[in-house]
Amino acid sequence: MTFFNLSIQKRFLVSLCLLPLVIYVVFFEAIALNANYVAYDDIHVLQIVEQWQNAASWREKLNWLTIGFPEHRIVFTRLVVLLSYWLTGSVNFKTLMVLSNLLWVGQLGILFKVFRKLNLSFAYFIPLCWIVLNVHSFENIFWGTSSLGNFGLLFFTMMAAYGYTQLSPKYSWVGILFSIFATFSYGNGLLTFLIGGTILALSNRWKEMKLTLGAFVLTMGLYALTHSHASPSSLDLTKAENYLQAIICFLAFIGSSVNFDAYSPSTLAQWLSVVFGGVLLTVNVWALLRHTTIAKGQTIVRPDVANPETTTTQTIVRPDIANPTLSLFKKYTITLRLNKVQWFALYMLLFVCLTSLGVVYKRAEWDGLYGMFKGRYRMYPTWMLILTYLLVLDWNREKITQKWLAIGMGIVVIFNALVLYYAIAPAVNNRRMAVAQEFNSMYNADLLGLKMFDLTGADFLRLQKLYQPSLFFRQYEKQWTASTDSLSTNGNFKVDSVFWSNKNLNVYYHRDFIRPVKNMDDGAFVVLKSASHVYMAAGMQQALPLKTFLRRGWYWDRGFMATFVPGAVVKGNYRMYVLLRQNGVSELLDTEEQVTF
Repeated sequence: MTFFNLSIQKRFLVSLCLLPLVIYVVFFEAIALNANYVAYDDIHVLQIVEQWQNAASWREKLNWLTIGFPEHRIVFTRLVVLLSYWLTGSVNFKTLMVLSNLLWVGQLGILFKVFRKLNLSFAYFIPLCWIVLNVHSFENIFWGTSSLGNFGLLFFTMMAAYGYTQLSPKYSWVGILFSIFATFSYGNGLLTFLIGGTILALSNRWKEMKLTLGAFVLTMGLYALTHSHASPSSLDLTKAENYLQAIICFLAFIGSSVNFDAYSPSTLAQWLSVVFGGVLLTVNVWALLRHTTIAKGQTIVRPDVANPETTTTQTIVRPDIANPTLSLFKKYTITLRLNKVQWFALYMLLFVCLTSLGVVYKRAEWDGLYGMFKGRYRMYPTWMLILTYLLVLDWNREKITQKWLAIGMGIVVIFNALVLYYAIAPAVNNRRMAVAQEFNSMYNADLLGLKMFDLTGADFLRLQKLYQPSLFFRQYEKQWTASTDSLSTNGNFKVDSVFWSNKNLNVYYHRDFIRPVKNMDDGAFVVLKSASHVYMAAGMQQALPLKTFLRRGWYWDRGFMATFVPGAVVKGNYRMYVLLRQNGVSELLDTEEQVTF
């Protein structure tokens, strides 16, 4: 092959590697970078700015920094919020989102270092890029402060995993350092210490394990000194039937990548996820334990000095190891033969499984199987795909051919594209709901959502100054605050139906297409106005069926559906309006409908 042709081939591979990143960035820019709206969790975290400023002592400052949320210690998130405020005088959620997503993308750097130990062509790394850069966890991609905690935790955990599994004392310190970071990013970060200690014990690195244990005890001491809130009710393990439910939910959670639609999984997709989760778990466990033996006698596992990429079994007892054997029933010894890639995969698998069990314990009681498919959790099923791919490469590295690579590339590209197709509509709808929440919080001091987070309307408006949102609906502010239900409009807008269903008020329109042109704020927002209150609900849009999208190139279906929950609306008589925003221009229109709550 000539140098010129080789150069073209390299450029093609690099382009294939960068293409999912380009898609990810375009998706992010289109949805996140046009709005600076918040979730109430963001508002709760924002309070650290005032709490820090008003604290009388450093002890009080540190107390506010480390206080539980509710059982999590989100020190990393609060520090970044404070740093943003100190540097700019405000808190820009878009900047926080960018930083969070850089941490997620940054995992590829760690994975590349692990991948290089397989001694395979760079071409085999490209599928990993397409797996990592899918947008299944879009809730975290666009969630200002929560994404810092979640993506920060995962980056720190992967760094800790790399440190603990390099079979070197200096790298163990990397593991310990990032375990501390993970612990004070999110609650399950504590697992990084426990799993790291387990890995060190299994590889007979007892000195490093003692150091890790000491760091863990010290960190737990700091952890215990901070205040926490009670966790919500969890799965009742006193009921025998709940154990079967827990197993099903656990498998569905780790296998939920097979369900492309995060918020509307069909019954078939839910059970396919259970099966797929079982397959992934089986493949991972088999790939890790295929060289494991159980035999009589004392055997130890330690790295081969001549070839540190492998481990060898020796039947000697080292004087610096207190317990050189891993005994089974005091008669047999389990011998592990793992290389660095497998140690890394074992660490990550334990973290994913333990975290998944934690989610099942917290959510399965109330959310059931359906609750395992929320978009905010999809990072962990993605990690299961990553681990499976690495272990399959490790298992078959001598036999894998370009044909299988081509098939694998086709699968991950289709997977990434399907996830993207099903994620756009709910991600855009989430941003529009954030617009409506901002509206309702600004103009209703007695809003139920504010009360749930112990906030008043004045608290919200004061904290809003910290992030200074650009709000298109403010051009009608005098009308929103007027003591009348009759507003000046630019014309009429006839909705198809207004009806009650499951105690909620639904507004349905299906006559025409309302496509976003300038940005994702374009769309319809239904407004209810009485003499004393005003409420907004986002018009939720659906994607056209996949076949129609592929045939016609149109994504959005006709019309919208808006829903008002009675518990969040003060009783009274309301007139209904539509704030229609097209190509960045807003119009207030009268539906000529009236409703009573």
